[in-house]
Amino acid sequence: MSEQFQVKALPAGQFAALWELSASELQQRSAQLIAVDSEVGYPCRISLQDAPVGEQLIAMPYVHHPVKSFFRASGPIYIRRQVPESKPAPGEIPSFLASRLISIRAYDSAAMLHTADVVSGDQLDTVIPKLLSVNQISYLHLHNARPGCYLCEVTRLPDCTDNT
Repeated sequence: MSEQFQVKALPAGQFAALWELSASELQQRSAQLIAVDSEVGYPCRISLQDAPVGEQLIAMPYVHHPVKSFFRASGPIYIRRQVPESKPAPGEIPSFLASRLISIRAYDSAAMLHTADVVSGDQLDTVIPKLLSVNQISYLHLHNARPGCYLCEVTRLPDCTDNT
């Protein structure tokens, strides 16, 4: 079984125009500027890193599973200003995931939940390949288990199934 997978950040360009909006315009979109007040707890979905203390973020709702099934889902996310989109290497787990309790949701090609689990972030390097080795599973969504916030998507790279 190959253990190659790709962790995907949200695209930076999708959010760039939000930084030009006023506080009231952000509020009309159910978003707001917030200041980071602790070293952990403000994970940016573009940089796939916790934002540093003192930085301003936009907190906003985001449809992270825009599918035509009853598993369509949205939730709050944080985004940082003018940060490059993270592009982890194949098989790389961004370090901000390792210190969290992670809820994993595994979906099939019809966007239906196949299985789910909660694991310590330091177990992702073994759990992700195992889940993606199952042919029926097309992709994973990782969530911060306690608050439930969406963190990122994980996809299988080609030739990473064992047809179980």
